[in-house]
Amino acid sequence: MQKINKILVVGATGSIGQYVVTEALNKGYQVRALVRNPNKVQFDKRVDVFIGDLT
Repeated sequence: MQKINKILVVGATGSIGQYVVTEALNKGYQVRALVRNPNKVQFDKRVDVFIGDLT
């Protein structure tokens, strides 16, 4: 069985979301971040940023 190493962080610009993004990167995950405002935080180059609103 192949290990899945991708994670989507919803609310990635919030304080907890930023922590989750950092920890996931440190553990080797491929991180995708869903944000409403991409200018709110500067993410690591390894993070795939997607703009959207789930409300």
